[in-house]
Amino acid sequence: MNVGFFGRPEFGEVMSRLASTVSVVTAAHAGEDLGRTATSVFSLSATPPAVLVAFDLAARLADAIVSAGGFSVAMLARDQEMIAD
Repeated sequence: MNVGFFGRPEFGEVMSRLASTVSVVTAAHAGEDLGRTATSVFSLSATPPAVLVAFDLAARLADAIVSAGGFSVAMLARDQEMIAD
């Protein structure tokens, strides 16, 4: 799992903004990019950096995350609500 993009201070700063936003969770599987809007994303730990994402286990995205061994979370700004729709 690659969490080396940022350190603990940066992770804390990003997670402090998470409570008031909608996120898009994505993963690639078999050459296809899959994503879902998620409002149930939150920080579990700062050391090591860990987040929890909740969605329907029957979703194709769940298979993609397991297959890829990871996922991406993009926190949307207020003016990006069209992405979530």
